[in-house]
Amino acid sequence: MSEEYIGVKFTSVKQAGELPSPDSVEKISSTAQQLLNEKINDNEKSGNISLRQGKGFTITATGSSMNLISVNSLSFVHKINFEENKVFFSGPTPSSESLMHAFIYNKRKDVKAIIHFHNYILLKKLKSSASQTPSTKKELPYGSQILAKETVSSLGKNNFLIIKNHGFLAVGKTPEAALNEIKNFLSEQ
Repeated sequence: MSEEYIGVKFTSVKQAGELPSPDSVEKISSTAQQLLNEKINDNEKSGNISLRQGKGFTITATGSSMNLISVNSLSFVHKINFEENKVFFSGPTPSSESLMHAFIYNKRKDVKAIIHFHNYILLKKLKSSASQTPSTKKELPYGSQILAKETVSSLGKNNFLIIKNHGFLAVGKTPEAALNEIKNFLSEQ
């Protein structure tokens, strides 16, 4: 990823209301630990995980550490106004990739969990190979609506995607299913 991180690229609108459920906290924490323990995510401060919850979704907060997930490091996204580029949430400011997660949840009703992770060694390796894995067509700015739209389009009905020069994305009905998509991909490399 060549773009320098500058924070979220949407307008944050903090609201009172629903917070991450205890079940969401436990599932996201467990998934984050597996990503780190199995050296899938190469940095505890990068990547994000979300779970569909009611009419919104719980997602890791921007700048949160994957090895210290608690209710204080998770946000609940109530809604997103795409036209105004606004994210309405409770808790800390949600991940800079919240727009991407929202676009996926809107397009894929079967998806209940999303894992977005970074592994720069693997990305470098894939640049020099002819991977058959679905991928976005070009490098796009992180946290942008254009990346979110391209990700949804490239993902289609697949459950795993390479985000060109950026990272990886896995989706599933559960965090375990999304994690299995990652492990299946890694076993083929």
